[in-house]
Amino acid sequence: MYEKINEIMKKVFIESKSPITLEKYVMSEVLSPVGDYINVISILKENMGLINNLNLYYIGAYLSLELFIKSNYFLDELNKLVDSLETKDKAIVFYLNACCISCFDENYKTSKYYKEFLQKSIANSSNLSFVNNYIAFSKITDEQKEIDYLKIALSNV
Repeated sequence: MYEKINEIMKKVFIESKSPITLEKYVMSEVLSPVGDYINVISILKENMGLINNLNLYYIGAYLSLELFIKSNYFLDELNKLVDSLETKDKAIVFYLNACCISCFDENYKTSKYYKEFLQKSIANSSNLSFVNNYIAFSKITDEQKEIDYLKIALSNV
């Protein structure tokens, strides 16, 4: 059934080539049981001119990390925009950067940059319901602060 939805979304996208149908097609590729992350990256790269919001950049950046693609085009693009983004979006980009470090640096827990990206993510998400950045930071801080960060993460669930 999901494969059928995916086929329909692909056909609709090919016929209309609009930003909204691109987003729907990409989401149909991401969902289980299709879950074709490699194809999602290809679709996004082939249709960069249609991407008109940050959501598809987030998806591309995150899936590139999931696939351990070192050259993360989407994260690079987000990093170019970070200074002009709203606070919530900055928090997401900083968190994705921390995730990137954790994927490719086996000593990430002692990385100065990993810690800085998580701190920036937390600083930009203090009034938002973010969870993962607090959990990640709790793992690299002292024991008392660890509990404090985990409590914040739980309160944001």
